[in-house]
Amino acid sequence: MKTIAISIDIETLNSLERIAGTVPPNPSSRRRRPNRSEIVRLALAEFVARQERHDREERDRKAFAANVVRLRREEKALVAEQADL
Repeated sequence: MKTIAISIDIETLNSLERIAGTVPPNPSSRRRRPNRSEIVRLALAEFVARQERHDREERDRKAFAANVVRLRREEKALVAEQADL
């Protein structure tokens, strides 16, 4: 794992602190609360996954748009073929 430094506004940092629970968890609890780094890693991983999905969908949209005439022609041919069955 690589360590990086980030700048973060105070409101977001306060929210992060609240979520991470800087106070140690209840000793009788078996579930450990995530620390700030874990929360940031999870949030970043979710962001990257969403962005990659968006990028794939955008490539697909462009491919469909570039081939819309051919795809519609193939669609009509398939429907006609199925109607003959």
